[in-house]
Amino acid sequence: MFTVMYPQLQNIDFRQTVKQLEVPVYLLVGAAELKGRSDLATEWFDMLKAPRKQRFTFENSSHSVAFEQFEAFSKIMTETILPKTYLKP
Repeated sequence: MFTVMYPQLQNIDFRQTVKQLEVPVYLLVGAAELKGRSDLATEWFDMLKAPRKQRFTFENSSHSVAFEQFEAFSKIMTETILPKTYLKP
């Protein structure tokens, strides 16, 4: 994946190409994520226009919050994101 996919992704800059979305956007960030990654994600998220935006920081995680803090991740997904994203019939 590293040798095939990353070269294709390195020239994509959401700050330039994705300035608005018509769907809710949730940013889940590990507090120990590499600064270069988290700074770019935060910069994009802050400028992004979307009907709903919310950022969640996981204090005891870095790059893989869903695996590193799976209980907290699951709680946010089921108690916050799912109810706000999918309306009950």
